[in-house]
Amino acid sequence: MNLEDVIDMFPDIEPFLIRKWHYAFYTFFDLIGNDVIEWRDFQQLIDAIGAVRGMGGEDHIAARISLTDVWHSMCETMNKDYKEKITLVDWIGMWANSLTAEKEPAWQKAYLDYMFRLLDASGK
Repeated sequence: MNLEDVIDMFPDIEPFLIRKWHYAFYTFFDLIGNDVIEWRDFQQLIDAIGAVRGMGGEDHIAARISLTDVWHSMCETMNKDYKEKITLVDWIGMWANSLTAEKEPAWQKAYLDYMFRLLDASGK
């Protein structure tokens, strides 16, 4: 499905936001490149962190724990089983719903907390 078709599916959402969410989907989450987000994408990221930071090391273990939490929270937000796949339309719909939510979805907070920890050079 091309991006313009996705934009047409969400007429109440600014096309700029949909383009941002599309970019994030393919750049940061669909690491395997099969047009869906699934647990294997997260496992690939966990393995890559282990390869760079040391398999079984503190950062690798933290990645496994945190990214598992992100995946589970993301699936719960979309009412999906952990073994299911998240499509681009699911992803855009989840973000669109978050615009009117009273608070951020749990997976977003877990992901931001993890990314801060991963990138924090001070170690604090």
